[in-house]
Amino acid sequence: MRKIRITVLALALAALFTATALAAGTQAVGDVNGSGDVDMTDMQCLYELLSTGKYSGSLSGEAGRKAADINGDGTVDILDYQRLYDILRQQVDYSNPVYEYDENGRIIKKYHYNDDGCIDRYWAYSYDASSRMIEERYCDADGRILSRCAIEYGEDGSQRKAYYQSVSIWETIICEEVYDGNGIRREYTTFDVETGSRTYGETRDANGVMRSAYKWDPQTERTIYLRRYDEKGRIIYESYDVGDQSEVIWKAVYDETDGSQIRSYYDPYDSEPDKVTRVEIYDANGTLRKSTLYDTRLDVVTCVSEYDDTGNKIRFTQNSYYQDTSGYILESYHMWEYDTFGNVLSDIIYDVVIEDYLSRTEYEYNDAGKLICKIEYDCGPSEEAPPYTETRTYYNPETGRVCRVELYDGQTLVATTYYNYDENGNVTSETVY
Repeated sequence: MRKIRITVLALALAALFTATALAAGTQAVGDVNGSGDVDMTDMQCLYELLSTGKYSGSLSGEAGRKAADINGDGTVDILDYQRLYDILRQQVDYSNPVYEYDENGRIIKKYHYNDDGCIDRYWAYSYDASSRMIEERYCDADGRILSRCAIEYGEDGSQRKAYYQSVSIWETIICEEVYDGNGIRREYTTFDVETGSRTYGETRDANGVMRSAYKWDPQTERTIYLRRYDEKGRIIYESYDVGDQSEVIWKAVYDETDGSQIRSYYDPYDSEPDKVTRVEIYDANGTLRKSTLYDTRLDVVTCVSEYDDTGNKIRFTQNSYYQDTSGYILESYHMWEYDTFGNVLSDIIYDVVIEDYLSRTEYEYNDAGKLICKIEYDCGPSEEAPPYTETRTYYNPETGRVCRVELYDGQTLVATTYYNYDENGNVTSETVY
């Protein structure tokens, strides 16, 4: 087989040889084809001459002969080819690969070099009589095969299967791909390198869209994980193996008008595995906007988390219930609201039965997200109320220490207390006005 090694770079080296241009002509040493540049095309021309004994290009006369006499020994032979190759190779940017082609123009090797200009790794390719790739080998600098891919074709000539094998255990297939007549990969399966059992698999439809994904236990080949996708490649079902049976983790329903998604989760460990334990709502960008947790035993909502359009939690609500003859009734809820830093803006407990707050606190922060004020409101039965309706506590945002406390009765300021500290953070004085 005739092999010609060329690179992906165009190496203009005419300047390198201009100083040795011949007085008898205009061709510089190395400019075998007379193009005015010395590059890898000249190597191909020189190889043709050495392989066939003739060349129909510009290699003629004394000027042409001396242009091909790279090493200047008076003879045009393989030593000149090697010298030209060495010179050009020194100019290669080895961050780019170097390719080797056969006489049919097919890539048979792709080399990657290290910073020293030595081969670091390479790929080798084999073809059948129809010029279809049937094998790809990935090797280290010493030629040791790191991975191997064998490709099979159908009667219609289309690629049907691809097998990937490991370097240490040739008999073990670690990956298999199956293609249809249109070249679409329809199946993808990986295998355990020791047992040969399936470990992971994918299926795709005729459009190349993912429709299912599996994980198997390599010891038993039992399906332990499954995902199903709709015709748009969106996940609509996910399950995993629990003991001897496979139960649904969640299902998804999509709103085709706005692109939002609702996921319903199920707990296979729950005594009522068919009941929803959590519902999540996602917007068209895939951002979680709301999550609701359910107690399947009581059939009630326990917690609700809400998020903004960037995914930051802005509100969390926790419900409490009491039981009567009709079932479980909402008694109160505890709700926290947050800013974009994740700081609590408000913290309230609201009694649904008496329709009043049991606790209510608000927080204020500076632009850096540091607490500067906490406002506590008087709540609860009037007989337990203090003689003021609001307490405002101000903080030093740098130290986090209380600097003053203000007591209000309605809109009237009743009292103010100032705090001073020593260098260790101990209160040295309290001044009340």
